Amino acid sequence: MPPSAAGSRPATAPPATAPPATTPPATTPPDTTPPATTPAATADATPETPRPPMIHAFAGVRAITAGWVVLDHLQEPLFTMFPGLRFLGPPVWSGYIRVEVFFILSGFVLAYNYAGRVRTRAGYRTFLRARFARLYPVYLVTMVLAMAVNVAVWYLARDTLAGIPFPLDNFVANLLVLGSVPGFMSYNSPAWSLSCEVVLYLVFPLLAWAALRMSPRKALVGAALLVVVCVLAINMTAPPKPDWWPMARHIQWIRAAGEFAVGVLIWVWWRRRERRSPRWDLVAVAAVLGVLVVVYTVEPGTPPTFLALPFIALFVASCASATGVVARCLSTRVMLWGGRLSYGLYLGHFPVFLLLGAVMPWEKVAHAPLAVRVGWMVMTLLWITLTAIALHHLVEEPARRRLRGRPA
Repeated sequence: MPPSAAGSRPATAPPATAPPATTPPATTPPDTTPPATTPAATADATPETPRPPMIHAFAGVRAITAGWVVLDHLQEPLFTMFPGLRFLGPPVWSGYIRVEVFFILSGFVLAYNYAGRVRTRAGYRTFLRARFARLYPVYLVTMVLAMAVNVAVWYLARDTLAGIPFPLDNFVANLLVLGSVPGFMSYNSPAWSLSCEVVLYLVFPLLAWAALRMSPRKALVGAALLVVVCVLAINMTAPPKPDWWPMARHIQWIRAAGEFAVGVLIWVWWRRRERRSPRWDLVAVAAVLGVLVVVYTVEPGTPPTFLALPFIALFVASCASATGVVARCLSTRVMLWGGRLSYGLYLGHFPVFLLLGAVMPWEKVAHAPLAVRVGWMVMTLLWITLTAIALHHLVEEPARRRLRGRPA
């Protein structure tokens, strides 16, 4: 996609979006719990109640979606260095819709894990503590990395820190994960979606309370209507170009709130009518084909690309019940591993991209021999992967264990 991030697209790299968190049975990183809009928005089971069985296919969904985020932000060097790959352009140029996967997945997974547990103050506190432990440590580290790179680039370009565009109020807003609040901007572009999710966590008990009182049919109808409302609202209120409209503040909140609620409603329908079957694998394939039809027939970077939203919602719902080839492919060891790394990959790739852009700009090798171009791309992807691994093993897991009261 032309990436999603905040405000106008930055010169260094297209902004990103967030992606979902750990899935109960599979949404964030064995614990292959997936993230949320960040890949970390899926929840861990509380100590008081047993963890629901993991939906392993969600780990693969998170891994693929996080990889889609990376490709989105590498689209310019990728297609400039390797023009023969431009036939893959539409899905990459429309990559901003990747965050839709994370938001819907996050709503589903959090409802799956916590809808029945946040009805008491103790359960709500446990929920917030688990979310904080799951999301904030990696967020804080990557925020500091992104800010440090930007400060270094500013200093090297001007030989001074005077006038650096990091006012104190914006720094405090980033510390509080408020980068999507009007007037502020996330230092780490993909973190905007996490900022939206934090607000949704605060109102999640109300969503859960309402969801648990809905019949499956009403939930399904509500999800369908909400998808239509989101698509219409985005298309009717998107600002004109050249503004990067997917990151306009009101568009961010329509996407986050509407799609998170869609995920919760899909869970309500799914949990009452759970029918695992290989037929759902066919539905998942059809949903992916639907997304591809939209992105290949609609002009990239325009609001009509959100016509893919119904197919994205259908894909998440079908992966929850698939038991055939698609489910097995999304549940391989590689996919489970990728699901665990997805949150670190989502938030960690952008600071790495900024750093490499300052140290070794891709423009300098854009027309170099093929071996040099391939080497640059391999090195970039390698550093991004190593950063995700380091964030997962050195920050995410140790911090989560400590903050949730378990010894590391």
